[in-house]
Amino acid sequence: MGVWPSPWAEACLIEGNKFWFYSLVCSILLGALQLNSARGEVEEQSSGSKGKKNGVKVQKKDLDGVRRRMIADCFDLFLPGFVTGWLMTTHAFVGFAGAVSTILTSKDIWDKLRK
Repeated sequence: MGVWPSPWAEACLIEGNKFWFYSLVCSILLGALQLNSARGEVEEQSSGSKGKKNGVKVQKKDLDGVRRRMIADCFDLFLPGFVTGWLMTTHAFVGFAGAVSTILTSKDIWDKLRK
């Protein structure tokens, strides 16, 4: 903003975006682990009794949320990646990625409000 210029402001901005990038990568990896571990559970439960079918349906809805969050996090990676210079892209694509991420996460928020 330039209200109080300081020599450390740019370095602080870059470091903050690096940590944001790292946290998004960790979130994507956690989602991949959740999907991998849940895939085995769904296969085991589907071969079981019919009483567990409702649990499998609920778990598949949860997995859809994990997938959606992973995709949103992948799109979110472009903003801190662009600021740090780690991802070469355009301003327009960063804006598009932010809009897609917002739409995807708004679905989760809407679902929570409906419950």
